[in-house]
Amino acid sequence: MIYILMACLLVLLIINVFLFDKDITAPSFLITAAFAVSALCCCIYANTWKFSDYRLLLIVAIGLLGFTICSFIIYALDRSVNEPISYHFAPIIVSDFKLFIYLVFQVVLYGMFMVTIAKTTGGFSLLKISDIIGAYYNAGKNGETVYSSGLVNAGMILNMPGIYYMIYMAINNLITKQKNNILVYINIAVGMMGALLSGTRTTFFMYIVAIIVVYIILHQRYNGWKENINIANMCKGIVIVILAILLFNVLFTIQGRKLSDITVVDLIANYIGAPLKNLELFIKDGRECSSVFGGTTLNDTYKWINEIIGSEYFVIPKVYKYRWVDGKILGNVYTQLMPLYNDFGIIGVFISMGLIGAFCQKIYDKIKFTRCGGNVDYKTLLYAYISFAIVFSFFSNKFFELVFARAIIYYLIGIMLFDMFFCHLYVKYGALFLEYEKIKDKD
Repeated sequence: MIYILMACLLVLLIINVFLFDKDITAPSFLITAAFAVSALCCCIYANTWKFSDYRLLLIVAIGLLGFTICSFIIYALDRSVNEPISYHFAPIIVSDFKLFIYLVFQVVLYGMFMVTIAKTTGGFSLLKISDIIGAYYNAGKNGETVYSSGLVNAGMILNMPGIYYMIYMAINNLITKQKNNILVYINIAVGMMGALLSGTRTTFFMYIVAIIVVYIILHQRYNGWKENINIANMCKGIVIVILAILLFNVLFTIQGRKLSDITVVDLIANYIGAPLKNLELFIKDGRECSSVFGGTTLNDTYKWINEIIGSEYFVIPKVYKYRWVDGKILGNVYTQLMPLYNDFGIIGVFISMGLIGAFCQKIYDKIKFTRCGGNVDYKTLLYAYISFAIVFSFFSNKFFELVFARAIIYYLIGIMLFDMFFCHLYVKYGALFLEYEKIKDKD
């Protein structure tokens, strides 16, 4: 059955190539490619995991078809009245002083975070940093006491859009042939390394996806939105995949995770392929109805509301159980499709994924068919953030954890604050003031 699913995903991927004019950053292409890679990992372990439930094929196919159909409808409508806009945009110049201030902010922030780690683990040593990070991660995972700071947590939330801003600026300037200040790269490096201190890799991978997506979009915008699926780019893609595999292994070691009796291949297959197997196991067990609308899908939102009102008014179903096959753990992630299926059924999967697809495509079309009128394109920065949820839909409920959730509010506010600080906040005659001047794009 998994081989049939793999074949269906490949066919759908090819269809997407032609529907969206060979654009590899189109939402539908990204999500289909991600699920195809996940299914490929499942094929490698088909004999061990033993896929047998046809409903897995049905739910995945219906979900991605809904996403593709609605995305294409939006794209076709927008393309019928617009042409892709290409233009030579301007470099982004930020003062050395502001870049240094941001670096100091990051150093202080991660220094404070290391203090909370030390309180949790009993000490902190750079020589044993991987073991300490692993201990900190396991403490939280096992329900042990984990020290935290509201100030540090707020700083972490604020810092993410700052790194996105740095990534955008660095790539923008590379494309416009403007030499970046070394502090730009140092800030990005500090942010990416700091993201690993918690023991999780989500934020780090968000930055990686952002780098790739922002580069492709800005490069396309600058050079005429040429077809970007060709032999050369496919070879580049293969190289990136190989590097990603190596990077995953390195990160696993840095963060103090132990391979024990599994190989690196097992680890990657578990991470990428297991969500689909977990989805099948969930389907076999049967749906668990929630007492509130969309209880599984809107899990994060209901948790937020409970925190605000200070009670457990909304009862959130606990469906994310750890799964095991053949004595090996597969984790507790079930793709983006599981919560939708659990809350709304198969028809709900089609409708929900369709609405998500239309939303993502509309944002992407705004990038493709309209100009940026300022220092940075907020639309591109928004899509860079959303693209992680698109790509990692094969993994878990990312849209309703990051996009249709409180997290995106923090992100957008942060982007505006950093844009204000880096490009519009000035000191003249001893006083601070904001200056918003619309920047005309160079033709």
